[in-house]
Amino acid sequence: MRPRRVAQVVVLTVLVLGVLITPWRGLGSRVKNFAAWQVQAGTPDQTNLMIAMADGVRLATDVYLPGADAPLPTVLMRLPYGKRHYGEVRFWVDKLVPRGFAVVVQDMRGRHGSEGVFAPYPNAGPDGAATLDWIVAQPWSNGRVGTLGCSALGESQLMLAAQGHPAHRAMVPIASGGAIGCLGGSYGYFGAFEGGVFGLAASAGWFGGAGGKTAEFSGHHPIEPASALPHLPLIDVVAQMRSDPTDYEDFLRNFGDADYWRKAGYVTGQEPFATPALFIDSWHDPGIRSTFLLAKAVADRGVETHMIATSGTHCGYLGSDQDTVVGDLPVSPQTRLGFVETIIGFLDQHLADGPVQDLPRLSYYALVEDRWRTAEAWPPATAKPVQFYLAEGKSLSQVPPTGAPARWSLISALLHKSGPDHSSPFPGRIYPTASVI
Repeated sequence: MRPRRVAQVVVLTVLVLGVLITPWRGLGSRVKNFAAWQVQAGTPDQTNLMIAMADGVRLATDVYLPGADAPLPTVLMRLPYGKRHYGEVRFWVDKLVPRGFAVVVQDMRGRHGSEGVFAPYPNAGPDGAATLDWIVAQPWSNGRVGTLGCSALGESQLMLAAQGHPAHRAMVPIASGGAIGCLGGSYGYFGAFEGGVFGLAASAGWFGGAGGKTAEFSGHHPIEPASALPHLPLIDVVAQMRSDPTDYEDFLRNFGDADYWRKAGYVTGQEPFATPALFIDSWHDPGIRSTFLLAKAVADRGVETHMIATSGTHCGYLGSDQDTVVGDLPVSPQTRLGFVETIIGFLDQHLADGPVQDLPRLSYYALVEDRWRTAEAWPPATAKPVQFYLAEGKSLSQVPPTGAPARWSLISALLHKSGPDHSSPFPGRIYPTASVI
């Protein structure tokens, strides 16, 4: 069956996973963070340096240097969102430079000030490695580089780590589940698929809002999901939002092409990982299962690996240190982990011979219990799986069905074009929702 046909066949499952459970990648926390993080980063010491990659394409790069004497440990952040206008960059520049780190920030290929054509992520590994070559050749570098960042800034770290560059001494990939490929049977590919099922919520929103392939189209693109969602076939949805090309259509056409995804660099589990890692994700991030699998893939190579699973949503790790509630559940102030010091301590240990950090293999915030727990692996050895079954009355039950299994049918505004203003089952949110009958 051709991938496009697969996408049409699984539309009902997509709507359950995407519309009812997961906010659009471009309309949920990711776009909210994007809007909130549109701030001007401080003035770099070196700005818009055009660094040549292996194929001659030049990428725009800023360098922030501390007042400390060289040689310096360096933190690299590569992103598709604009190196001078993304708040996560500003936040970490403000935290790291006063602590003696050089910070190098780079627009990914085809984005903002960089040359070339963007795609997620066939060039992330080679371009990252070429940038490391440049960093270690600078007179201010001590030859050790760490990487840091959330979402796309985290996913690309895994592609770089797969290159095995000797200068890549530490990575902190946050909410990086989109880096997963066929590892563990996930077939996730940028979070566009869930176990091989196309996720409209996790792909159309991002490509519609931020998926431009060249610099002139790399800014945030306003989207109108209400007018785009009713359109079928799904492969044409993003074309209703923007006229310039994106990778959305290629993702759908090539789902069954293993060679396409291999060249794109998504993690299979065969990579020669050697970079110590601190993974961070949030329980309400749709990619957290993939993050657990990625952390295990690195640890299985005998590499120092830690993971923290906190409360909150996609890229909400810093906010979890200020949250007082998660959904309807209270969060006590005494449970705040202190992510900034944890991350800086990890980087300092591996890049500048700082104190060895006493980090568990796995730290996870236990919802309801409102406390932190530790474990050697996920799931913890004491965990007991619970099986749920579809039941009558639109419910879940732990009692196995005795007769014919209950059937849930989904009738969607996508199919009936009945408009976007149906109330959703989530208070405070409006989606073009479906009815479960």
